[in-house]
Amino acid sequence: EDFSEIDANLKNFAKTILSGRFFIARGELISSLELLDDGLQRIFPMKIDSSVLKASLFNEMSDDLMRSLVFEALLVKTEILTQLARYGEAIDAVDLADRILDQLHSEKPANSALRVRYRRAMIKWRLGDLDEARKLVEVGLSELLDADDADIVLHAKYLNLQGNIHGSCGNFDQAITDYCQSIDLATMSGNKYDLAAALNNLGMTYRIKGEFDVALTCLEESLKLKEELGNKHQIAVTLNNIGLIYSDKNDLGRALSYFRKSLQLKEELENQSQLVSTLNNIALIHYRRGELEEALFYLQRCLELDKKIGNKQDIAISLNNIGTVYQTMGKLEQALEYLEQSLKLKEEIGNDHDTADSVFNIGKVYRSQGNMEKALDCFKHSLALQQKIGNHVDMAESLFHLLLTLLELPNQSSQNNASEYLAMSFLAFHIETLFRRFPALLPSRVKRCRLFQA
Repeated sequence: EDFSEIDANLKNFAKTILSGRFFIARGELISSLELLDDGLQRIFPMKIDSSVLKASLFNEMSDDLMRSLVFEALLVKTEILTQLARYGEAIDAVDLADRILDQLHSEKPANSALRVRYRRAMIKWRLGDLDEARKLVEVGLSELLDADDADIVLHAKYLNLQGNIHGSCGNFDQAITDYCQSIDLATMSGNKYDLAAALNNLGMTYRIKGEFDVALTCLEESLKLKEELGNKHQIAVTLNNIGLIYSDKNDLGRALSYFRKSLQLKEELENQSQLVSTLNNIALIHYRRGELEEALFYLQRCLELDKKIGNKQDIAISLNNIGTVYQTMGKLEQALEYLEQSLKLKEEIGNDHDTADSVFNIGKVYRSQGNMEKALDCFKHSLALQQKIGNHVDMAESLFHLLLTLLELPNQSSQNNASEYLAMSFLAFHIETLFRRFPALLPSRVKRCRLFQA
């Protein structure tokens, strides 16, 4: 539109929204949120609270231009609040944006309904409501595929989010497909922000599959793009993830260096929700060094933050990790208490990969207690889930512990013994095959806790 005909206050408000997006691109989320709140306050003095616009504003929005600008501001605000893990406020903001959209009489902003649906799906995924997130994404992708002039930037975002959902459900091969398609579209559109995000997620998925060199290549490409964009928030995320790869490769010094760089940036940005992953990984380094009390200290901090945020998946991971430390300390009853709480949450979420992790750890506790029958059931269950999702690295560990447990079972009848030895031979063959594929795993990988995740 011709800006000369727009009211000066609305013109300034439009500039505020653009500035807010600029700060998001740089990762300065708090600055962006403060800027937007200030802009809304100037348009509607005394009519907003600390989180979202009040419903009384509806009657004061005199025309569709004002409604469109408020709609855009609320979507930007939803994005910020989601990244800050302030999910209740984010839901309020996107709900109000949806109501304003319904009030528009003239042509609505481009892809407005699709953008609202994407923001809702993102919040649902972050909260661990994977079924609802999946439904929202499927509807959005269907509409994009049916459109004659689909927005490829938005299409790339939807595919990336679909990859996150598939990954959260343990469907890693499908997640890789989604991320690769998102990367193609982001490359076509020249959107470095979305390209960097998809490369980061692709790298983390290859990490879970045990393909560490491929994962590192993806993450380093992502980091380079994020440094070009100057996005401190996202740089911190990828620094943390690169640290994880070096941790997996048993290069603890380099891993700790990346974790510290990540933690420093996150503390500068004052984003507590993002501190959890790096605190968790610093705890892992202490764990692997045998500094168990230090590890437990950092993990308890993680759990406190997770509970404040309310993300089931993160709570489950912290519970699992605390249980693992207690198991190493020989405090087996406490270990079982935390691990069983973790397993319950993971089964509610429906993530086979994470469920396999907790079942595996519970099996280790039972084995430490001398309850070989229960341990054997757990290792078989864990192995079945890992075979389902194609996680070869973790299959090797489950096979290893399954074999040890079989060897420690009391003698059975001769027929049962024959079956057991046949099973052991079969398992040993597969263990040898898997370790040839992943030579770096022997022996360190099977001797340490593998279940700290970010």
